[in-house]
This record gives sequence, structure tokens and C-alpha cells, in this order.
Amino acid sequence: MTKVRGLLERIANTAVYAFIGALPVALPLAPDALSAAGWAGLTAAIAAVLSLVKNLMVNPAGTASANIVERFAWTAAQAFIAAIPATFALTVDDSRAVALMGVNAAVSAILSLAKNLTAEGVVIEATSRATGAGAHTPDLGGAGAPTRGGDDH
Repeated sequence: MTKVRGLLERIANTAVYAFIGALPVALPLAPDALSAAGWAGLTAAIAAVLSLVKNLMVNPAGTASANIVERFAWTAAQAFIAAIPATFALTVDDSRAVALMGVNAAVSAILSLAKNLTAEGVVIEATSRATGAGAHTPDLGGAGAPTRGGDDH
């Protein structure tokens, strides 16, 4: 049941990110806000279907952000592809349509990245607290930082 819930969450998240990502493109090009929301909804629906197909074909990561770069790239690709019907219907200029699809993909991917980075931070903190290690503090190196193996050089 957890696997199905995780799959549904990923699909819903992709749809939300694609919808939000499509709004900056659809609002200035559509004749009214309701029409723009409809085009953004179509973009979100296509992105959700693409996300479902991808998640059924690819084995998901074990943690929320075990593959942040791959998730970022997939979200961008799904949002770009999903924006094709809306952008080509709303503008007659091919180069402008491609640029607008890029905007959609970029906004969607950035939202996804922010969510995945937040989720990773929550996982690290929860794990640290559960093991009694306290808050996670990353080892950034520098003066006074312990070295691997315990030696000081």
C-alpha cells in the first residue's frame, strides 16, 4: 500500500508542478483566466500521465531524494512535453512556443527540486533524531574539521 501511495504522490506532485509551471505561460496568452487555467490543467494532466508511465517503468528510489538530479531532469522533460499542446495552440510562432515550453519546464523542475531538497532535509533530521544523534550538521571541511581515519593531515 505504501508503494501505491508513493506512486500516487509522485503523480500528483508532477501534475501540481506542471500546472503551476504552465500558468506563467498560459495567463498572458489566453483570452481569460479560466481559459488559461484550462490550458494549465491540460498541461498538468499530460504531465501526470507521463509521470505515471515513467514511474511504472522505472524502479523508484528508496528515499525521497535518492536521485535528485534524475527527478529534476524527468520533471523538466515531462513538463516540457506536456506543454506542447497549450503553447502551440496559444501562439503561432514555433520559436516562441518552444521558449514558453522551456519556461514551463524550468518552473516545474525548480518546484520539484525544492520539494525534493526539503524532503531530503526532513529525512536526514528524522533519522538523526531517531538514532539519538541530534540535529544533522554536514561536515563541510575547513579548519578544525575532523578528517577521515582520525589522522590530522
